[in-house]
Amino acid sequence: RTMAKLNGMFLVTYTVLGLVLLVLGFTLAAHPQNVFGAKWTEEELALGAKLLRIMSVNAALSLPISVFESNVNINERYLFLKLVAMAKSVLSPMISIPLLLLGYHSPAIAILSLMLTIVSGVVEAFYCLIRLRMPISFRGYDFALMKSMMGFTFYVFIAVVVDQVNYGIGTLMTTWIHGTELSAVYYNANQLNVYYLSFAMAISNVLAPRVHRMVASNTPTRELGRLMTRAGRLQFIVLMCVFLGFVAVGRPFVVLWAKGDASFAIDYETDDGSGSFTVSFGKAGEDDYYCRMNDSAIVCRVPESDYTSLAGTNANTLRPAALLSLDWDKVTALDFSVDDVTCAVSHKGSKFLYNDEETDFDAVKNAVNALNVSSYNSEAPTQKQEMEFTISLDNANYPTLTVSVYRYDGESCLVQLNGETQGLVSRSQISTLREAVTAIALGKADSADSAAQ
Repeated sequence: RTMAKLNGMFLVTYTVLGLVLLVLGFTLAAHPQNVFGAKWTEEELALGAKLLRIMSVNAALSLPISVFESNVNINERYLFLKLVAMAKSVLSPMISIPLLLLGYHSPAIAILSLMLTIVSGVVEAFYCLIRLRMPISFRGYDFALMKSMMGFTFYVFIAVVVDQVNYGIGTLMTTWIHGTELSAVYYNANQLNVYYLSFAMAISNVLAPRVHRMVASNTPTRELGRLMTRAGRLQFIVLMCVFLGFVAVGRPFVVLWAKGDASFAIDYETDDGSGSFTVSFGKAGEDDYYCRMNDSAIVCRVPESDYTSLAGTNANTLRPAALLSLDWDKVTALDFSVDDVTCAVSHKGSKFLYNDEETDFDAVKNAVNALNVSSYNSEAPTQKQEMEFTISLDNANYPTLTVSVYRYDGESCLVQLNGETQGLVSRSQISTLREAVTAIALGKADSADSAAQ
């Protein structure tokens, strides 16, 4: 009966703590910029908030599940615990690697971790309730016992919190100050440190059962000292071997493990068929730049100029600067609306016609061709529309292109193409186009007035 009350008390306690953790995690996820800093983009903040919510659910569920895991442990069913841990360790990479290769990203890996936590928790709960017949009673929560336990568990809790803060503060500060790129570099370096220390922990964990058995059988302290000395010597040898190996091959290992700063997938076709390969670029030192193809173990050095230009490439830098790349032979008509002036021009053969009369259209063509996007963005227009023109094309896929120009500031205008914001265009370029269109419209109007008189 006492064990049943203890199990029930711990289940209630850890469930409440899990709910508190869940509320805290979702509250932080609702304000991602306060958590991750101002260096993250909107897309990165949305992804970070999504991952934070998934991991909050994972952590909240792991708290009550730990009660069943502890019950298995106190019943000395170590084989079952190791089998569950080994299954999670094996299944996680076996499933996550194919998911990554199929194009899934970090949310899929986080959901996989959550599913493994749920499945392992259900297995452990089933084992405890069915095989071990774990007693549980939720009657009469023992507040006096919990108060006495808090006398020492509080300090253990503070130690765990401080340890986690010390472990994560570096990554968090790097994220706040430098953004995601350097944060990923710091995280990879920190993971290497964790792996390095785990070699020493692996040896001590293997010897732990033997130490417990020796203490239980009242083995002399001298024997324990000799065992720990041998263990320490073995740990030192293993760690030094790992350290010297990293000194010898650490740089190419990091290149292969952490990948590069930029990568490009290249598709090709030959007479024998088609295929694709990926070229990755990265920086391994102050003046050391490299590239490699696919997952090849061969790493090649490249000049700094090549690395700088390629690593800085993104979707915007690959986009053409020209707002419109027109084949004027395919243009059939243009309709301009500039302030209070409208101008409809048709294109037949090599002639541009306004009010059925041929007009000199070179100035307008040159002004349209000169429209370049100086800064890409996705802002919605908030100020007055200054100009709009529609280009009709002899093209079944894109029969019309509509360019809308909005006031932005003294140097730039916001431009949309078919209702989608492209970015900023220099106001001087818009002014040149306005003058060219107005000259045609007003010039023909004056000619028409003169003919009427």
